[in-house]
Amino acid sequence: MNIKHVATIVFGLLYAVFVIQNTQVVEVRFLFWSTQVSRALILAGTFVLGFVSGRLWGWIRRKQEEATEAEAMLPTEGEQPEQEGKS
Repeated sequence: MNIKHVATIVFGLLYAVFVIQNTQVVEVRFLFWSTQVSRALILAGTFVLGFVSGRLWGWIRRKQEEATEAEAMLPTEGEQPEQEGKS
């Protein structure tokens, strides 16, 4: 195991303890909507939302970089494409 895996496990355990210790029911309001829900569910939901949005953002950036690299490999106007195996 490398340091990144150990740090992830430690922070995950600390987060789990934090969520378990915050189980009180709280009122949540958004615009004209209001409900009561466990604070642990709010914390877990925001964690999942942040994780998913971060992964989605990384995926979008990676696809953009791949498209840019592929575009850079295309011959520009007026250039002949290189032929492999040319003698």
